[in-house]
Amino acid sequence: MRLINSLTLLLFVLIAVVFVDYISFDRAYKNSQIELIASKIGYIKLSTNFKNDSYKKFVYVK
Repeated sequence: MRLINSLTLLLFVLIAVVFVDYISFDRAYKNSQIELIASKIGYIKLSTNFKNDSYKKFVYVK
């Protein structure tokens, strides 16, 4: 009985490790695809701080 419980627990742990590894690999793959698309578009910088007054006026007029 202990052997069956141990093997079941081991199998569950292996499945959990494979599942977590698959999820993290999938996220890394998606992030690399996003970076690839961004590099093809070009360097885009989104800034939230408005240092230039003319830029503020341009944004708020629109």
